[in-house]
Amino acid sequence: MLRHLCLLAVLLSGCAFVPESALEERLDMDGDGVPRPTDCDDTDPSVTTNTWYADSDGDGYGNTTELQGCDLEEGYVAQGGDCLDDVAEVYPGAPEVCNEVDDDCDGETDEGLEVPVWYLDGDDDGFGGDDESVTACVAPSSEYTEQDGDCDDEDSAISPDGAEVCDGTDNDCDGLTDDEDPDTPLSTWYWDEDGDGAGDDTVTTQACAPPSGYVSADSADCDDEDPTSYPGAPELCDGTDNDCDETTGEDGVITLDGEANAETIQDALDLASEGSTVTVCDGTYTEALVISETLTLQSLGGAEVTTIDADSQGAAVAIVSTVDVTISGFTVTGGSGYVYSGDTQGGGVYGGAASALTIKDCAIYGNQATYGGGIYVSAADGVQAAALALIRTTISGNSAGYFGGGLYLDEVSAALDDDSVVSENEADFWGGGVAMWGGSSLSGGSITGNVASTGGGIYAWSGENALSDGVIEGNTATGSGGGIALNGQTDGTLDITSSTITRNAAGEGGGLYLSMGAVTLDSSSEISQNDASTYGGGVYIRMESSLSGGSISGNSAPYGGGVYAVDEVNYLADVIIDGNSATYDGGGVRLSASDDASATTLTISGATITDNTAGDDGGGIDVLDSISALNATTIDGNTASDGGGGIRLYTSGVGSAAEIDVSATTVTGNTAPYGGGIFLYGSAATLDAASEVSGNTASSYGGGVLLRESSTLSGGEISNNTAAFGGGAYVYYGDNILADTVIDDNQATVYGGGVRLLTASGEADTTLDASAVTITANTAPVGGGVHVSVGDVELQSCVIESNTASSGGGGVYLYSGTLTSTASDWGTGPTDNQPDDVIVYDSSGATTTYSDFATSETFTCSTTAGSCL
Repeated sequence: MLRHLCLLAVLLSGCAFVPESALEERLDMDGDGVPRPTDCDDTDPSVTTNTWYADSDGDGYGNTTELQGCDLEEGYVAQGGDCLDDVAEVYPGAPEVCNEVDDDCDGETDEGLEVPVWYLDGDDDGFGGDDESVTACVAPSSEYTEQDGDCDDEDSAISPDGAEVCDGTDNDCDGLTDDEDPDTPLSTWYWDEDGDGAGDDTVTTQACAPPSGYVSADSADCDDEDPTSYPGAPELCDGTDNDCDETTGEDGVITLDGEANAETIQDALDLASEGSTVTVCDGTYTEALVISETLTLQSLGGAEVTTIDADSQGAAVAIVSTVDVTISGFTVTGGSGYVYSGDTQGGGVYGGAASALTIKDCAIYGNQATYGGGIYVSAADGVQAAALALIRTTISGNSAGYFGGGLYLDEVSAALDDDSVVSENEADFWGGGVAMWGGSSLSGGSITGNVASTGGGIYAWSGENALSDGVIEGNTATGSGGGIALNGQTDGTLDITSSTITRNAAGEGGGLYLSMGAVTLDSSSEISQNDASTYGGGVYIRMESSLSGGSISGNSAPYGGGVYAVDEVNYLADVIIDGNSATYDGGGVRLSASDDASATTLTISGATITDNTAGDDGGGIDVLDSISALNATTIDGNTASDGGGGIRLYTSGVGSAAEIDVSATTVTGNTAPYGGGIFLYGSAATLDAASEVSGNTASSYGGGVLLRESSTLSGGEISNNTAAFGGGAYVYYGDNILADTVIDDNQATVYGGGVRLLTASGEADTTLDASAVTITANTAPVGGGVHVSVGDVELQSCVIESNTASSGGGGVYLYSGTLTSTASDWGTGPTDNQPDDVIVYDSSGATTTYSDFATSETFTCSTTAGSCL
């Protein structure tokens, strides 16, 4: 365009033509006074030339060395201001970095930047501690680092990059130690319930150290509730796999207090202290043991598999100090007793010094000693009484030379539970099952099948002894006392409560033999179904002894089915004697003089004697040559096959005359051929006004009473009895007496509704002396009041009224003999005898009838004369 303008100017001006290149050199287009080409930018009046700067570091910015010119030369740049032209990173506008250099050439150094802090790294682990630092862009030395946070700058293992371990140190400096730090590798711990050091792998926790109750990596405890069970534990006698090897391996093991093992039981006993427990595993231990400490001796497997066999070397177990001992779970056998004063005591167990002995779940058998073949227990010196407890224990098959084949008690309180038995033991003399004395007591258990000469089941003597809640059954005495024998030695007693003495057998006293002592039974105790081969099926009582209370029933013997009493003064009180039987005499009670004819007396009070039977005489009571007394007693429903359904008194003429004194007593409902109520043979019976003989039956003679061989009956009331002959009384042989007696409302089916007299051919004359006797309202076909077959009757101050005979002799029928009436009342009007007062039979066969005798009229009737005068 310029060229065009110049051509135009030339043409117009007519100037000479100037070449374009020369023209451009003279031309000053921007008017700055500098033409081209001197003006490097003719378009910008502010620019005439260019300044170029030397750029040594090639960073696009030059230093202070300038070059003027329009064209850029190599090594120069258009921008200057490089304050450090030998470092390419330093130039205007360069990013400022912390290096103590003005990187952007603005005159300031490190402006606007965060200056690093350098920390002394004492342990050379790349991290410094916070307590020594320098703020600078460059580390003061190689010992400094920009990484802080080292919480222990003296240990290179501790830093923020450290590995956390269980050592009680914050290894990675995060403020957390061990279990607190999730980065810590933890151990597994196992719960140790029983504290034996072995854990349960079903209950675990993760921690550096084991928390309370946890243990380390042992997780093989086979029973974490038993501290004695863990891998490698000693095997104990406890029924547990102690060493966790899946087997107990305990046979023959003996443990003391759950820890130490012993070679023998005696070793363990010797090491024991007060309160120790010695535990024995299955096996037979041939030892004779001695115990002198309060302790427990027990087996693990029980008596069936654990045996102490003394092998006749002494007592199988001997307790020699005043201590308390428990023995549990053994068979104890082979004992020969503890030697004391030349005798042996306690073949199986000797407790002569024990203050308390408990035996449970044991079998004591096959032992022998002089005293206490099975067990001997005696109160130690200074100990008021010892205690014995038997629990689920059997004492059987033991023997004693003298006392207590099974058990001997001397001042001991012994308690047997319902599962304990003393059976099949034997004593040569006394107490086949148990011997007790000195005030011992025995409660509970069963005493069965034992044998001795005296006291097959139990022998007691001297002191106040007691038996309660026991069963004494099936024992045998070859002599006396099949069930129990008490020899009181004048002061011995036996108190029996809630016990049964049954099915025992002896020569005498099948259930109980009682001599010189006192036995008391409560109302729930009974002596029943025992047997004696001679005397006293239920009880044999002698020599100043007494028996009170209880029931004596269903026993049998030849003499005295229920009770046999002999020798001196004896007593029965408040006892029920029921349903016993005698082969011969005394179904309920037999009272007899001893062989040496010493006097025997028996007093019975408050008793009930019912439903007993005798093969011969005395269904209820039989009294031979002895003296007896009845007070407030009931004699009812007894039967004799011969004489005395209720009572028989017999005087043999060898010893004392048989006598009985009866007060407030009833003899009712008894039966016999002769003397349904009472049979008197040469004997005397005295009844008070409160006593009666009523409702008895004789199939032949004497429904109420039979008097024979000069017997005497005084007092009482004989009423409503029945017989073929002598409904109220039958009298024959000898001089007999009736006095102060009421004979009322009796019946005879043949002769003598009230009384009949008879003298058999060839026998002594029969007489009856009746004084103050009332004979009323009796009936019979012949002799309603009195029938005299053969004999002599004297009525003194008697009342003979209201008697009836359908065939004659309403008052008296005199067949053979004499009748004398002195001051007697024969009744008149409504009380007259019917149909007459007296009929006299004479030798020719004629009869004379007399009626309406005057009150208190005295007369004599004779069959010889055939009249009354």
